[in-house]
Amino acid sequence: MGKFKDFMGSTGAGLLNEASKNLAKNNMEITYIPRDEIYKNPKNEYSISDIENLADLIYVMGLREPLGIKPEGSGYKLIEGERRLTAIDKLITDGKWEGDIPCIIREKELKVNVDILSDEEKEILEIAGTNAGQRKYSEADYLFEVEKLEPIYKKLKASGIGEFTYESDTGDKITQSLTGKKSRELLAERLNVSPAQVGKISKVANNGTEELKEAVKEGTANIAVAAEIASMEKEDQKRLIEQHQKENGKAISKKDVEAFKNGNIDSTLLNFNSNSFSINSNNSFFEILFEAT
Repeated sequence: MGKFKDFMGSTGAGLLNEASKNLAKNNMEITYIPRDEIYKNPKNEYSISDIENLADLIYVMGLREPLGIKPEGSGYKLIEGERRLTAIDKLITDGKWEGDIPCIIREKELKVNVDILSDEEKEILEIAGTNAGQRKYSEADYLFEVEKLEPIYKKLKASGIGEFTYESDTGDKITQSLTGKKSRELLAERLNVSPAQVGKISKVANNGTEELKEAVKEGTANIAVAAEIASMEKEDQKRLIEQHQKENGKAISKKDVEAFKNGNIDSTLLNFNSNSFSINSNNSFFEILFEAT
């Protein structure tokens, strides 16, 4: 069927067949769905990069794994495979892909076994589960997971939940234990980073302005720098980002943050009321400081 079916007799066939074997073990079937019936999940905020290379690989070798989708409304919501679908979109635009897209249709109900969570929270866990181990995380991905998962972990722990299980798109059941661990430790295990690094990411997620978070997503600020900025007042965060955008397009460094902070201190010290500030030879330092404030 279409472009992809042409690959079935070429080099892509082996890759699809191998995936099909794994899917068959879990009683899953591949279904071909028209592109206009598939829409991306707005809750999936993982970064998308290196699309051109992935598109070239799919064109030459075929699709290694079908997309994971779920029936919703008159079409299907994409659950797993955002980069692959973005690459397919590029191939469609370039005239290199015709026909329907191989997918695995999941059941409509969510597969997280914790009743206290809302459907939206369960869906966030599922999105995170399908991305775990399948991508090289960017700074933006770390921020997305901590921002979305930290409140969920805290909610589970506050409710006395010791573990939860969810089902991946390949049918594997994944269980995570929460017993005896703080939310920060759970996130550190999940992201394979130190608890201290999770602390920095959490600071950005909880204290950072939307402008700062956008800077992380765009690669203008890394997590270490963003954590420094997140310790500032929100108005100062906004001014720093705006000032940096006007001056240059380079990434913000720690030196830039320090220079901004020092500039703010200098501006504050010089922001005196000229009517109440006067100096003569008889003024002491403390008298001058008192009158200036």
